[in-house]
Amino acid sequence: HRIQFHWAGYPRTMVTVDPHPSAEGELRPVDPLTVVANVKRGHATVTSGPIIELELGGGHPGDEVSTSEDPLRGHVRVRAAPWMDVTRVEVVVGGRVAQSFDVASRPTQLGAEPGSLEEAAARTIRFDRDIEVAVGPDNGWVQIIARGERRMDDVLPFMPVPPFGFTNPIYVVRRAVPPPPFPVSAGPAPQRSAP
Repeated sequence: HRIQFHWAGYPRTMVTVDPHPSAEGELRPVDPLTVVANVKRGHATVTSGPIIELELGGGHPGDEVSTSEDPLRGHVRVRAAPWMDVTRVEVVVGGRVAQSFDVASRPTQLGAEPGSLEEAAARTIRFDRDIEVAVGPDNGWVQIIARGERRMDDVLPFMPVPPFGFTNPIYVVRRAVPPPPFPVSAGPAPQRSAP
């Protein structure tokens, strides 16, 4: 394959180090083993620009939420840098788009951000909404997709693709299903005799 003209780090996997942070918001050093463990648990999103935060039924991407509640209530927030386009947020349930929200496109902004750091951070929020998601009576999963229409090559040369990001699923467990059993051997495999 060819990776010529491919900017390093696009797309990126964003790992949530603590999917259930304390209310104090205390910053602690990041333990590399925690990062690896949370990648394995699916506490991550993938993005070429939009950063998605999802909470649904008390769970976050990669979590299992055991509940009979339907619809599930939660919150979605999408952030993006001023040069990123975000025009749509989709709620996917079991592989199908169940809800879709239009987001007003903003013109590309380059250069220094005016105002305070807090004002600039507030402008990164493109979508911030409580949601209700019907999953149905069976086990299922929910994920969020955020996308833009304007290609990124006006800021990142040779990236003629629109911004795109998605969460890992939150798994909704209506009834626990045991894992499949290991295959049972009928004994040792027969030995072949040499000809």
